[in-house]
Amino acid sequence: MTQIFLRFYAGVLIVLLVAWFIYGFIYEQRTDADVQRVILQAHRGGLAAVIEKLEQNEWDLRSLQRQFDFPVTIQPLDSYEASIQRQLTASEEAMVIRIDGRWRILRRYPERSLVIGMGPFPDYDLIEIEHAIRGWVRLVRADVAAASKADRPDVITEIQREFAFPIQDVRSNSLPDRVQRRLGSDTKDVVFYAREIDEWYAAIALASPDDEDTALQFGPFPNFQPKEQQAATTTLTLVLLPAAFAIALLLRPIAVQLRTVEKAASAVASGNFSARVDERRNRSARSLSIAFNGMAQRIEKLIESQRNLLQAVSHELRTPLARMRFSIDAIQSNRDEEQRQQKLRTLDRDAEELNSLLTELLNYTRLEDEGSASPSEVLTLGQLVADLIPKYEAIYPDIQYEYNIAGIPEDDQIYAPRILVERAVGNVLSNGGKYAQKHVQVSLQLTPGSLVLNVDDDGPGIPIEDRDRVFSPFVRLQTQEPAQGFGLGLALVHRILKQQGGEAAIEDSVLGGCRVSLNWPRRSDARESHGRRRT
Repeated sequence: MTQIFLRFYAGVLIVLLVAWFIYGFIYEQRTDADVQRVILQAHRGGLAAVIEKLEQNEWDLRSLQRQFDFPVTIQPLDSYEASIQRQLTASEEAMVIRIDGRWRILRRYPERSLVIGMGPFPDYDLIEIEHAIRGWVRLVRADVAAASKADRPDVITEIQREFAFPIQDVRSNSLPDRVQRRLGSDTKDVVFYAREIDEWYAAIALASPDDEDTALQFGPFPNFQPKEQQAATTTLTLVLLPAAFAIALLLRPIAVQLRTVEKAASAVASGNFSARVDERRNRSARSLSIAFNGMAQRIEKLIESQRNLLQAVSHELRTPLARMRFSIDAIQSNRDEEQRQQKLRTLDRDAEELNSLLTELLNYTRLEDEGSASPSEVLTLGQLVADLIPKYEAIYPDIQYEYNIAGIPEDDQIYAPRILVERAVGNVLSNGGKYAQKHVQVSLQLTPGSLVLNVDDDGPGIPIEDRDRVFSPFVRLQTQEPAQGFGLGLALVHRILKQQGGEAAIEDSVLGGCRVSLNWPRRSDARESHGRRRT
């Protein structure tokens, strides 16, 4: 699952990076378009005034240049790049073009292969704007001042056609006080000012012989629009939709794989315990698939084990119950008191056998819960074995248990629940006492990463072909002696060792009978193994 979320977050990060670049591109394009719009609206009329003066031969280029604080140029059309030539040739209107990173306004001479240009323009602040516009403001003032008061409206109307904002003559005292003071001190000064919020104007004293208390007012000028908001609106449309599509593409294979796991889980829930997830197809969810298949396999084994156990229990219960029913019938039909007492004793033994069987069965079925509930601890296996042997010497007084304490390895510690280790060791010691003729030998040995407990007896032994089978529940072999117990002792041992990360095995004994070997991971290895199982 970690890999799934890492891939998802990596995909989201890529989407966000793409969104960032798209936003930056859109922001830059909209900013450039806004700058072009403002420059075109602010300077188109001024460029028209310059062309008019040159065509009428009223001013030469050098005289005009002295009126401006940025270059005014006349260049051949073919001196520009081919792409700019195509733009200028396609239209006779003024256009704003960026050359070498700086903005210029250009217009082709009508019916000539020349281009009139203004710029590059500075990065405007308030003073620079005044300097940028005062050249053409003065040209317009010169045309208006030369006209009579009666002709002035017509002149202004004619000039207005080339401008994208109003031009009007106003009384000087209608202007803000700061503007009045500056215009009064210098009749050639151009003042750029804000009259209302986000509305900017320019003014110059008209200084007309007919009306000295008059000024020309230009504006309101075009203003920069809130680019961030507009760009963000466009970006949300162009970015969020691809982002949603990209996230859907990222999640689709994950959803398909999780749906596969869901189908397998539904199949298991409906009773098909053989259902599995194809781990090769679920690459992104491979760890989830492995975990699910492990769970399904365990459930299948548990169900099969429970089914086999139920069948075995039914078989094991049938014999003592049949004997008990026979004894009850015999007691009812037999009038001899001595025989009746004998049948009662037989009935009592059968009941005790049945009780022992149920006790062993409960121990076997409870082992899973006890193993998960019992806390693990560091155990000294040699001392634990030494403490248990006297108990079984008392149970089997005719059997000699041999255990050399001096031969115990120094590093004989394991990490496991005490109750389970005592039960496993006790079952093996008891099993040796049951089937030995006279002698049981117990020993410990170290192997790389393991601690092995060997219990040898001089009994009949176990054939090679039956050594794996004896670890299954209710399996009892026909040996030289009558079969003893219920066949659950070694099954318990096998389950305990497997649960603790070890193993149990049957081998040939040095005494000629059977050797049962219990192999535990040593202390550090056992901690790691136990931690992985609990996880």
